[in-house]
Amino acid sequence: MDVAALPPWTAAAPAVAAAAGVLLVPGLVVGLALRATGLRLWALAPALSATLVAVGAVLADALGVPWTPWVPGLLAALVVVLLAVLQAGVQRWRREGRAAAGGHAEAGRRRRSAGWLATAGLLLGAVLAAAQLTAAVSSPALVGQGTDVVHHLNSVRYALDTGSASSLTIGLMDSGSGFYPAAWHGVVSLVAQLSGATLPVCTNAVSLVVSAVVWPAGSALLAAQVLPRSSVVPMAAGVLSAAFPVFPHLLLIWGIVYPAFLATALLPVALALALAALGRGEPASPTGRAARGAVLAVGVLPGLALAHPSAGGALLVLGLPSALAAAGGGLRRLARRPRGRLLVVLALAAASAVAGALLAAVLSSSLVSSVSRFPWPPRATAAQATGEVLLGVGPGGGDAVWWASLLVLVGAVRLVLLHRSRALVVGGCLAAALYVIAQSTTTNVLTGLWYNDSHRVAVLVTVVAVPLAAVGAAAVVAALPARVARLRRRRPVDDEPGAATGAPGTTRGRARTAVAALAVLALCLGAVLLPGDGRESSRRALDVAYGSDRSDAQLLDRAELRLLARVPGLVPEGDVVAVDPYDGGELVYALADRKALSHRRTPSARLAEERLDEVGTSPEVCDAVRDEGVRYALVLGNRFGAEADAARAYDGVASLDDLWEASREEGGADAPVRLLAQEGAAARLFELTACAGGIG
Repeated sequence: MDVAALPPWTAAAPAVAAAAGVLLVPGLVVGLALRATGLRLWALAPALSATLVAVGAVLADALGVPWTPWVPGLLAALVVVLLAVLQAGVQRWRREGRAAAGGHAEAGRRRRSAGWLATAGLLLGAVLAAAQLTAAVSSPALVGQGTDVVHHLNSVRYALDTGSASSLTIGLMDSGSGFYPAAWHGVVSLVAQLSGATLPVCTNAVSLVVSAVVWPAGSALLAAQVLPRSSVVPMAAGVLSAAFPVFPHLLLIWGIVYPAFLATALLPVALALALAALGRGEPASPTGRAARGAVLAVGVLPGLALAHPSAGGALLVLGLPSALAAAGGGLRRLARRPRGRLLVVLALAAASAVAGALLAAVLSSSLVSSVSRFPWPPRATAAQATGEVLLGVGPGGGDAVWWASLLVLVGAVRLVLLHRSRALVVGGCLAAALYVIAQSTTTNVLTGLWYNDSHRVAVLVTVVAVPLAAVGAAAVVAALPARVARLRRRRPVDDEPGAATGAPGTTRGRARTAVAALAVLALCLGAVLLPGDGRESSRRALDVAYGSDRSDAQLLDRAELRLLARVPGLVPEGDVVAVDPYDGGELVYALADRKALSHRRTPSARLAEERLDEVGTSPEVCDAVRDEGVRYALVLGNRFGAEADAARAYDGVASLDDLWEASREEGGADAPVRLLAQEGAAARLFELTACAGGIG
């Protein structure tokens, strides 16, 4: 790789197209079979695709079928056949759903108007999100500098090498446990197969599509569920999805936690379906609610959980108030029946017992216990953390998001006053409370599912913030006392702000809708583009997070990337390379397609890594080297986290520089290591040429 001439984003067009295809096409096929249309189809497609990819990978591995793009495609075809068998039931749901929503001509015109406006909002949101990401990450070939990047890119390479992206086995690459949520890895591995691009390019292409397509569409659908009669609120949500630096950018800076990034982008769709199934927001018949619940349970939740299990906990937090509100209404109706109070008591007791048992099972599970032990010191006081939530600032600091945050507050107040979707406001407050706890305390009682990490919790607030800001934008325009207000007809008392009122099919009705939409659009664009949008600090952070073209990068700098690009020409295919994970050397697997010794858990591998600098003097080390077939060692030099006890296990690899320098000073022809290549001052590739007793 010529780091001085990194490719522009236009060169990544095949990878971006492949990413869009993997994330959209399988889900669109199934969504059409579900009779979804418009915004619902567009928003559902990525969530359905994630399930098809993640579940398809598990099934393919179990059946011994190689992992290729055909797997999710064939699974989508099978689902379509199964849905065709149930066509009569689906048609009944659609008929009742249309009747419940008001299938008359005016409602149809309203839906068409809202559809065009939502499309405009999604297009603008996509352009804004793509411009923000590509401006900060100047080339798709740049490698993220977070330590989690090593694991995720290597896992994609492992999926390509083994022909399996199953969440049940992908963890075998570098741990004793096979399970690891692999929906993201499955998507990226398919993009690599379809486009032939390098793994960094495929990774960044998927990030672009998730930021510019998946996230805006889901946010718009959630906003439409919150205020179903509004024509402009979904449009506003599409634009305002690009207004908050906390998401999607924070998880592309911190970690970098790509699986949680994908799962968070899918959360709005799951939450919208949950609200629909609970009868909150858009009116629907019992059959329609049951159908949406089935789509959520079967079509969305598997992909969400296999993107990252913590997303299930996030959905519970954000949706719990709505579920309790729906349950409360049901219990009130039950109490009016004969012996209703007794039935209510019994129902509450049963629900409490089930909820307690489920909570105990989750908290005691190995999954939760394995992630809840991560310690994070408090980063702020409770008051400071509260201020960060109100101003849209992430845990790492940054500029306040003044305009969008103000719209969030207006939207929350408006929903409370309208008595609409107040439970969603409460869900957002619960997420904000979790953030304050994670940011200002050391407890893991409530935040363990998110590794006690305030960065992972902060993004949950944004899931609710976007639709609230959209409601706020519509409310501000509806309250303007100027000509916009005079053009609007008197609104019924049960209407929502920003709804298309009057007769939408008339010239005057269309004019009112157009004026309101343009005003809301201008307000939303101002919140995203005007000074005070908080974007500059996010751009700088992204630039550093993907700074592999710099000489001071944390994980991989320019010289180290150049050396990794030379490895395939110097190390034969199939050979094992000794590396130090604490200098980024493990990426020799992902970027150079050469196996890393650190992925092996054998006693001889550990001995070789810890004492490799004794390769010329210790027969024991020599035996370990021969057992593992190691002939090369990569030392990048810039160690991070080397003070950790775990880093000492690789001191033998890190000290090869000293061994080589010492042998060079002695001028001996029988030096135990030979320098094959060097880039910069410290990035070196060695060949192990001698050992006590010889190698080979």
